[in-house]
Amino acid sequence: MTKFTLYYPITNFYFSQRFGQNLNPLYKKLKMEGHNGDDLACVSGVNTRSAQEGWVKYCGWAGDAGWRIDIMSNDTFEYKGKQVYFSTVYMHNLPDFPVKVGQKVKTGDIIAHAGSTGASTGPHCHISLIPYEKIGNVYTKLEPDNGYSGCIDPAPYWTGKTAYEVAGLYAKIQELQNKVALYFKK
Repeated sequence: MTKFTLYYPITNFYFSQRFGQNLNPLYKKLKMEGHNGDDLACVSGVNTRSAQEGWVKYCGWAGDAGWRIDIMSNDTFEYKGKQVYFSTVYMHNLPDFPVKVGQKVKTGDIIAHAGSTGASTGPHCHISLIPYEKIGNVYTKLEPDNGYSGCIDPAPYWTGKTAYEVAGLYAKIQELQNKVALYFKK
């Protein structure tokens, strides 16, 4: 079975707030125990790349989350003894999404541009991770009442590599495939 992994969606960042930290009174208002994701502080407008392969589940305004995009995994992965789909949620983006709902994305595809929209104190890429069960055609949060709006700590899933690096590998593979195809056309 394949292990679920995440790639950092931006380059040149630092963690300004990690999952579970409770530095903002907004969390109590939202009935959360603490921060429901990782904040990657960066310059406004930088490319945000998909941290996983999947499809665009949601793309639009989401109140305190600002401009938000959700990417749902194509495959299932084991989590707490169940087969689940994982959704990566990117918040506080600028409103110029280069993708649309239903579109398939690869790890490293540009899906947004980091910003400071909604309830945000500065430009960053907020990323949350949510496990979902799928019953029929309906996706349901596995742990909706866990104190973090169904989100889980993404830290164990980070690979330490960026999605930008993965996109570069995809480009090199495509280039090699093109060369092989040209060779066999001769």
